Amino acid sequence: MKSLVYYINMAVAVLLFASCETSPVDEPTPEEPSTLEINENYVRVKAAGGQYGFTYTLTNPNSNTLEAECASDWIHDFDLSTDGEVYFTVDANSTTETRIADVYIKYGSVSDKITVSQSGVNPDDIEYSFEISYEIDG
Repeated sequence: MKSLVYYINMAVAVLLFASCETSPVDEPTPEEPSTLEINENYVRVKAAGGQYGFTYTLTNPNSNTLEAECASDWIHDFDLSTDGEVYFTVDANSTTETRIADVYIKYGSVSDKITVSQSGVNPDDIEYSFEISYEIDG
């Protein structure tokens, strides 16, 4: 009888000891940094303007928000609603000069830029209108 009690006590002690062991805790792995790359170097835009866009690649996204900006006011209304694509509106260029601006996209601490080049109006395509009036005395 004593040996039965002894074995029961030993079994309980082993179970208690085993249940007190902590299970291994998964160490959080360091987060890989995000990278952002625009897939083109530039966008060529017609003098008439309109809606244009470009594509980008974002790796290791986290909780940051994608942002786009341009210092020139003739490029505006950025649409970032489609993953991997940026769309924007370009106003018409009424001059004969080519104009150039950089568009920057930013995701957290990473950013990239693309150059937008808009041609000027062909001088032969400019329509001129004028009115001549005169009075004759007499």
